[in-house]
Amino acid sequence: MLTDAEKTSNRESRSRSRECETRRRILVAAARAFAQYGQAKTTMEDIAETAQVARATVYKHFRTKEEVFRAVVHCELADIVEASREAAAQVVGTRAKLRAAILTQLRGVRGKVNFYRFTVKSLSDILPVEEEERELLTREALRMVKEILTAGIKAGEIAVRDLDLAAQAVVMAYHGLVLRTVLSATDNENEQLVDTLLAMLFEGMVSRKETG
Repeated sequence: MLTDAEKTSNRESRSRSRECETRRRILVAAARAFAQYGQAKTTMEDIAETAQVARATVYKHFRTKEEVFRAVVHCELADIVEASREAAAQVVGTRAKLRAAILTQLRGVRGKVNFYRFTVKSLSDILPVEEEERELLTREALRMVKEILTAGIKAGEIAVRDLDLAAQAVVMAYHGLVLRTVLSATDNENEQLVDTLLAMLFEGMVSRKETG
């Protein structure tokens, strides 16, 4: 027979599970609403109606529409990073893996921009402004790049003095391409930009004089 403490713990666990499920349901519904109406025109009422919950339930989990929007996008970004990792696993070589991962991420973000009808303004609204939030969003990307670089080091393809700094440099470099590429560049331009970035990373820009 369960003790009172165990019964309380079980009730609390079930309650947390229900809350998590409700939050997930709201985010799934919000993604559909944003895709249908666009971020600017979607209301909390639209989200509640699509999720088939009371508006008060939505407000219990999220204070504003912008907070819902940000949560949806952050979930989408996590999926894109995972897709990038899978793309990297399909090719051989450090450079090829980085190329596949970066292009997959750029294409994924660009696809979401079109799907949710983002504008420069709406993108700026969801960009992380706090250092802690930026670190949270880039953590998985950093881990993926570190995995690729580590495999390259073990294979003798590359030599890196500081793995953490190298991974940060790569992630910062290609994240710097995101706003331009997702809003205006074509796929061909994206590939050219990524290939140029990788050429600079792997070959450098220092002139090499021919030796006799």
